Amino acid sequence: MIFIEQDWYSAHSRAVSWITLNMKEQILTDPEIPDHLRERIWSFVNGDLGADSNTLPGVTEEWYTDKSDDSNWARYCDLLNRKKWKDNVIQSVEKSTRKAMNFLFNPKQEQVEAKYGLVVGHVQSGKTANYTGLIARAADAGYDVIIVLAGLHNNLRKQTQIRLERELMGTDKGGLHVDKPEGPEWYPITTQDDDFQTMTNPGFLSGNNPVIAVVKKNVSPLTKLHDMFYGFSEEKRCKLNLLMIDDESDHATINTKNQEINSELIDFDDYDEDEDDEEITNATIINTRLRQILGLFPRSAYVGYTATPFANVLIDPNGDHDSLGKTLYPRDFIMALPKPKGHMGLNEFFADNEEMDHTYASQVEVVPPEEAEELRNYEQDEERLLDFNIPTSLENAVIDYLLSGAARICRGHSNFHHSMLIHTRHTIRNQSPVADKVTALTDYWNNHLVNQYSSEGRSLRERFRMRWENNFSTHELTNESWEEIEPSLMKFVQQKYAVMEINSNSEHNLDYDKHKNGLKVIAVGGNRLSRGLTLEGLSSTFFIRESRMYDTLTQMGRWFGFRPGYADLVRLHITPTLLEWFTWLTGVERELRSDIERYADTGLKPDALAVRILKHRKMLPT
Repeated sequence: MIFIEQDWYSAHSRAVSWITLNMKEQILTDPEIPDHLRERIWSFVNGDLGADSNTLPGVTEEWYTDKSDDSNWARYCDLLNRKKWKDNVIQSVEKSTRKAMNFLFNPKQEQVEAKYGLVVGHVQSGKTANYTGLIARAADAGYDVIIVLAGLHNNLRKQTQIRLERELMGTDKGGLHVDKPEGPEWYPITTQDDDFQTMTNPGFLSGNNPVIAVVKKNVSPLTKLHDMFYGFSEEKRCKLNLLMIDDESDHATINTKNQEINSELIDFDDYDEDEDDEEITNATIINTRLRQILGLFPRSAYVGYTATPFANVLIDPNGDHDSLGKTLYPRDFIMALPKPKGHMGLNEFFADNEEMDHTYASQVEVVPPEEAEELRNYEQDEERLLDFNIPTSLENAVIDYLLSGAARICRGHSNFHHSMLIHTRHTIRNQSPVADKVTALTDYWNNHLVNQYSSEGRSLRERFRMRWENNFSTHELTNESWEEIEPSLMKFVQQKYAVMEINSNSEHNLDYDKHKNGLKVIAVGGNRLSRGLTLEGLSSTFFIRESRMYDTLTQMGRWFGFRPGYADLVRLHITPTLLEWFTWLTGVERELRSDIERYADTGLKPDALAVRILKHRKMLPT
């Protein structure tokens, strides 16, 4: 059934009005609510389909109520409805953001205290959608200064800025977007191209317009932001309500001062390619700036979001500082978001017991250790290693990328993004020759695949046919025959795809928004292809970087997420060591969430308990 776009927004607003009047049953008879939406609206306000989030503590005072007019939250729900999100998913966002709001302070009250919380999601599972909903509700409630900390790199900050402009503020009209508010509009102090520099009109900080900034966790923009707020009078700051959302809150946020370095990790592959950049790596200064900014506002709330909360729960809850104030330990609440239906996560790829879903375990392929070592030993030099001789395992991963693209064409997908990730080592000296070789290989294949009359062309097609029939058509959810795939493969190759090197030395940028017909890309990189960045349409991953950190390793798994209509086509190529370690992490994640659920019944806050983290013989949590 097709709905007029305004139907949901108007019906939702009417329902909220009845709830505000304590007359919820009127929703069932209100003639202003269309009959075709009545049942869905009733289910929505009752939360019949939404999954509950486990929280620690389990209950809190319920002060929050939705606005019934010109509501950012209602507009956001309308957008999710138009994006064809399923009712149970939207309801889960509704329930979790309502819970989170009730753990924060009420801006309408005079006496408030700073709040600190943590929301634990799954990698690539919709955390951004969740905190967008939380921001919408916070603005409705009276929070007038919103700071979103969006990673360490420009690409992720820009990705977040675009999404919030489109789905929260209504200022970016690309794709589906919300309408601008009828009343006071959002006042952004960062743009898609520029991180925070200054606030051109401080008069907007009057409490009428919600001011929002999307800022990298770098020293320079955070220092400028702090200095601007410090320049305001204390009287003015005391009247403002600050919400700080910290995306990937276990990364760069944590105070690392006086931490001992584990000797076993020296010379291991946990080095950051940007470690010489003081803007990015001085986590202690970043922690200082965040606490200084929060300290300027007596009325403040800090909410961290991450899928790997190990560092956050290990913060000393009592390590307060004379000038910096409280640590960022989530002393007021920890929330574990439910696993969304259709999400491909650790459990699905690396089930560690027989009771788990093994649907995607067959889509994981082991890279021979000797081939992984050969690739890690590639080093950039003057000759640039321009030949295309690469190990068979990486060739197969590229073939999987091309075949999955062909299958998506067979399935009627159009204008779709389609990506491959190659992550061998952290160093640019290694990434560059790998990218060069893959470029040379794909250029050779593109020239010969389309020529069915040459011996090279026939040989290549036969190799692709065998790969499809032996590794794809055997899957219970894959139905396409080679006779259907072959012509679509030629079409995919002719549509053009690019090999991009993504690191601080490269000019390439994964800007999916600029490719309205879909970006087809093989991305070769390291840290810049992890931690929050979404690779749209990721289908084939070649990942051999053996980090010993729980959080680093999990966050580099960009293949986790949603793959509607092509989940069976996803392929993952990893080493035997990584297979063992990811399987271990499945149990770590399960046990940590189990503790949060179990502790909820105690009624105690997080600082009265200890969340346990399973130890591994060779790996470290963070």
